[in-house]
Parts: sequence; C-alpha cells; structure tokens
Amino acid sequence: MYVFYAPEYDGGILWNDPAIGINWQIPEAAIQLSEKDTQHPLLKDISHFDYASFSGENVYK
Repeated sequence: MYVFYAPEYDGGILWNDPAIGINWQIPEAAIQLSEKDTQHPLLKDISHFDYASFSGENVYK
C-alpha cells in the first residue's frame, strides 16, 4: 500500500469550534496541540464551506 502526502490538501477545523459542539470530556488544560493545529480556522471562516446549509445536527443518526 502506498500513502502519499499532498500538503496543498492539508487542512482542518479548530478542535473546539462551537459550531460543531463536540464535548471532548477532557479538561482544556490537558489538551496538547501542535502549533499547526492551533492555527486551524473556525468552520464559518472556511471560504469553500457552505455554512448556511450546515444545520449543526448529526446526520449519522
């Protein structure tokens, strides 16, 4: 199996984005992030994401 890394497609969403509302059940002081992961945008700030159509509901019920 080959695994390729394409940095131009690398991205993410800020881990504690309130629009997603994940309860990580980990004290914030215990969370360790890389410098890169602290720089991810909020979901609403991603230009190619249609935030208006995002309902915030779990579609995988």
